[in-house]
Amino acid sequence: MRRILISGWGVSPGAMQCLARAEDTCVRWNDPIEFDEPVVLVGWSLGGVVATELARESAVKGLVTLCTPGHFQSQVNMKLFARLKRNLAKDPQSTLGGFFDWLLPEADRQWMEPIELNSGLDRLCESYCASQWSALGVPHLNLVADQDPLFSADAPYTQLIGDHQLPYREVAAVRALIDEFTDAL
Repeated sequence: MRRILISGWGVSPGAMQCLARAEDTCVRWNDPIEFDEPVVLVGWSLGGVVATELARESAVKGLVTLCTPGHFQSQVNMKLFARLKRNLAKDPQSTLGGFFDWLLPEADRQWMEPIELNSGLDRLCESYCASQWSALGVPHLNLVADQDPLFSADAPYTQLIGDHQLPYREVAAVRALIDEFTDAL
């Protein structure tokens, strides 16, 4: 079954390519996502929020979220978040660079995409995926990292050793879990 991999805030779809198979598609969180065949959605961080929202579509047969907060406002340091928003208003490129330095230090800088940053943060802030996960009519795998500095897990999850960089730092482990999940559908 084809998978659609959705990247996170400020990150290009290229960051998800290491988890994709030949038949899969990698998109950014704000791309229009259409599918007319059965798919599994795989979303990282903000991409997981978007994937969760799309999981109600009838063609979606499974959902995998990577480092996606169940309830953003109760899990994330909101003072830090407010500072990020203020800095973003002053200097988007430097703020995104600082975000990468803090949360994604090993990321390829070519993956930085300063596209719709404010609307992405607003969408994260309004998200409450845990309530949607419990009501989903499709199988769901929620992968989190035990050392993610952004948030702590508050919903049923599979915990991996690592941080918010799971998709490209722990490729073998993450891909094996996604493959196993997809194959079981």
